Amino acid sequence: MTTVTVVTGAAGLIGGRLVRHLVDHGSHVIALDERDASGVDLFGASRQSRLTFLRADTTNPADMTSVAGDVARRYGHVDHFIHAAAVTALSDSVNPFGDLVGVDPEVWRRIVDVNLTGALISVRSLVELLRAAGRAKVLFLGSIQGSVPTLETGSYAVSKAALVALARQLAAELASLRITVNVLSLGPIQATDQTVPDVGEGPTPMRRFGRLDEVAQAAASLLGDCFDYMTGAVIPLDGGEHLRPRGNPPRNRLASTAIQDESFGVL
Repeated sequence: MTTVTVVTGAAGLIGGRLVRHLVDHGSHVIALDERDASGVDLFGASRQSRLTFLRADTTNPADMTSVAGDVARRYGHVDHFIHAAAVTALSDSVNPFGDLVGVDPEVWRRIVDVNLTGALISVRSLVELLRAAGRAKVLFLGSIQGSVPTLETGSYAVSKAALVALARQLAAELASLRITVNVLSLGPIQATDQTVPDVGEGPTPMRRFGRLDEVAQAAASLLGDCFDYMTGAVIPLDGGEHLRPRGNPPRNRLASTAIQDESFGVL
């Protein structure tokens, strides 16, 4: 049976890399984004036949119902769902920096809608297709900021913490349907294909940024059969950031230079 994967945030750097990796390894991918995703259209004709881009807003139930109908007509099932859509520090439309007590309510709503509510709406829309696969996997892309509070990124951090709670609740509710739900918790990820630099004492204990290909490979691995027995788990891919003792400088201070030159995505 054809392996079908739905990926949100497909026009983003990480989402686009996930799409390319999955298509390269034989999956038929339904790539979703509310933006133009022409940037993911980088395949030869043979691989392009395994990619379908649908422009959709994951926070809009009507859009996701339409996506589910389209996928049902094409394939009749979904094996894997990856929620990579997120408003991050490098978003053009929303800047999540700022203390919670001073955050603009509209900024808060936008961040929570994209990072959290969109994940729920997507799973709800696809649950019958996931069930039809017989054994399906849901993977949310989380962030170290969801478990290690940082200054000036309160809205983003709260949304990612809530995403973990959502994943665990869904894991409990969907286990009987043989649908697993897990979170890949990311640290600072290099947002280009350049060589990962040696950055001395930061921004992670591993003394470097993560790579896009590492995210794609880790995500694809978690969709494999060897993880059929794992659900409700949070797997860190953060260079050891979750090991930092309390009292260290805030992560956003360590990564400030990377943000300024726009070479990195601080997740």
